[in-house]
Amino acid sequence: MEPDQRAVALGDGGVGGRNWPGGLSTQVHPARPWHGKRIKFRAEGIYSKAEVWVNGHRMGSHDGGATPVELDISAAAKPGAENLLTILVTDHSDADDLSAMSFYAHFNLGGIWRPLELFCVEPAHIARLAVETRFDSATTTPSWS
Repeated sequence: MEPDQRAVALGDGGVGGRNWPGGLSTQVHPARPWHGKRIKFRAEGIYSKAEVWVNGHRMGSHDGGATPVELDISAAAKPGAENLLTILVTDHSDADDLSAMSFYAHFNLGGIWRPLELFCVEPAHIARLAVETRFDSATTTPSWS
């Protein structure tokens, strides 16, 4: 998402019929070879509540600015064409009530403050993998084979 991004003030009755103080609306171009793959949107940090729309279709929402969100946007994205990505942002959410970041900043925090990314994966893929190694009390030097 490079040069054609622009911040927007959405005002009363913005996308989704709600009042959102701001956000981002930009044209994105998923590559044609992404056809048949799962197209994902990832935001590393949007404070405090966000809704993500692609080509006029709501893809999901997220509360909490210090945690990433990843959404599958395959149902609305069109590989090889221009797609309208709209991210609606408001500074108030349940997450803000719990974290009180705006309180400690002494002003309302809100916005996109970490990287955004579009990427694709195969339809069958491993989304998350965790490996844990445990040693018993008798093991002092592990060996790998």
